[in-house]
Amino acid sequence: MSQEELNRAQVQPLLQPAASSLVPQVVPMEVNRTQGLFLDTTLFLVAGWFDVVCQWDERLPSSPELSLISALAGSEDKPIRSQEPTPFQFYADSAGLGQGFLATFAPPAGIANLSPTSLTFAGQPLTTTSPAQTVTLSNTGGAPLTITSITSDGDFSESNTCGGTLASGANCPISVAFAPTVTGGRNGTLTVYSDAPGSPHTVSLTGTGTDFSVSASPGTQTVKAGKATTYALSLGPLSGFTGVAALSCPGAPARVTCTFTPTSVQLDGTHTSTATASVKTTSGKKGTPRGTYTLTFTGTSGTLSHSATAILVVR
Repeated sequence: MSQEELNRAQVQPLLQPAASSLVPQVVPMEVNRTQGLFLDTTLFLVAGWFDVVCQWDERLPSSPELSLISALAGSEDKPIRSQEPTPFQFYADSAGLGQGFLATFAPPAGIANLSPTSLTFAGQPLTTTSPAQTVTLSNTGGAPLTITSITSDGDFSESNTCGGTLASGANCPISVAFAPTVTGGRNGTLTVYSDAPGSPHTVSLTGTGTDFSVSASPGTQTVKAGKATTYALSLGPLSGFTGVAALSCPGAPARVTCTFTPTSVQLDGTHTSTATASVKTTSGKKGTPRGTYTLTFTGTSGTLSHSATAILVVR
């Protein structure tokens, strides 16, 4: 702006936005126009760290395009920040009479940004915890961000080193882990509470809990002492479970042995895997006593263990 323009401009008093207050200072400005050419300007000298946002007064009949000129090369949709007294000149580009707009001089605020805004966890076996994924909290505002709390819900946990205040331009990591309690799809939310506009800010969390099942057939087999019989075992993945399950026969009756073919099965997340349990009794005075026995066939994968039972009758 030239000195002549400065002399012609209506100069308002120096504005000093309160650094401790987030209440905007709203300044109405009238723009007189004829034939599409602006005649007058309104000049404001402002000092302090602040944001400048311009908008047309909604009470006006039309909303011409605005331009905001300053030494900092701002625009009406991009806040200008300055720590020195700075002249701001406002004018409109389209024709109109007696129209005006509002310039808001507001102290800065912390602005919270979370990236990414969603996390998806791969299938995770029950009773286990996934590797952590990271969400980054950034303060893109012109003032420190005060963090009230950071929480997660559902089957998701979080840990962070953000503390209670995040400086302007700084960021901090938030680690999120998934520990499903039931099979199937699980949903949760990571929530950051702060003094930033739009608080609370959230990240959507999804994951899948997986498991497997074990069954045995037939339900009952009858043999003479000294003879052997077999049971068919089926191990099925639940919600996409993958992994190796080792087979065992804990608590087998005295003088009864169990063997498995194969000794472990691979679960691929989709198909049922099978195995054969061979149960052998012994004969003679020290053989397997006659009676009815409950056999337990167990599949174990990591910390997961599931069993099926069947009846063995020895004559």
